[in-house]
Amino acid sequence: MISPYVRRLRLATEVRALRAGAGLTADQLGKRIGRSRADISRLENGHVVDQADVIKILDVLGVDGDRWTQVVTIAREARQEPWGLHEMHVVDPDGVLLIFVQIPPEHPLRRDTRG
Repeated sequence: MISPYVRRLRLATEVRALRAGAGLTADQLGKRIGRSRADISRLENGHVVDQADVIKILDVLGVDGDRWTQVVTIAREARQEPWGLHEMHVVDPDGVLLIFVQIPPEHPLRRDTRG
C-alpha cells in the first residue's frame, strides 16, 4: 500500500504543474478560489489535501475530461487514511464542516463481530 504521504506528494506535483502551466502564482490561484497563498503552498507541498479546493482549482484552471478525473482520483487517494477509510471534508454554504467517510467492504467496521 502506498503511504498517504507519498500520495499527497503526487497530488502536490500535479497541482503545482497545473498552476504553473496556467502561468499563475500561488497567490493569484489562491485569490481565484478564495484561499490564501499559504493554503495553496500547503497543498503544493503535500501537507494537506482538501478535495473541495482541488476541485475549485481544476474548475478555475479549466481542467476537464480525463485529466479532471485523474487529478480528482489522486486527491481522493491522497485522503485515504492508513486504516483504509476514505475521508472527504467539505464546508457547506453555512460554514459547517461536513465529514464524509466511505468504509470499504473488507474493513473491520463492516463486520458484525457480536456473534
